[in-house]
Amino acid sequence: MGTKGQTRTYDFDGQLVVCSNVDRVVFPDDGITKGDVIEYYIDHADVLLPEIGERPLSIERYTKGIAGGGFFQKHAQKHYPEWIERELLGIKTRVEYPIINSAAGLAYMANQGAIAMHIWTSRRRKPDHPDMLVFD
Repeated sequence: MGTKGQTRTYDFDGQLVVCSNVDRVVFPDDGITKGDVIEYYIDHADVLLPEIGERPLSIERYTKGIAGGGFFQKHAQKHYPEWIERELLGIKTRVEYPIINSAAGLAYMANQGAIAMHIWTSRRRKPDHPDMLVFD
């Protein structure tokens, strides 16, 4: 049986987010842990939230760190807490996307192993009207 990692609880004005395995190394070359990634997203919430807020979100998850391989996820999962907003979008294929509007949401996604967060170029209320351009 494996050893359980460290747990850390964050309190966002009464909204608790319990993060597991915060000692897991995510970026082995630099020794960056899952806890470091969570802290990074929390520390930069004031810059990130105006950009990602109200936008459907897809994430690249690396649940065992980047060396363990990752996967792309766009559907909001059933185990997500109720306070993670969702938006059902699409014509042929309907997808219920998560919408992250808070530092608690950023911490939750980072706890899910989200390294990269991909947002739509439009907001959920006007999905056919992009309001940004991305060069990648």
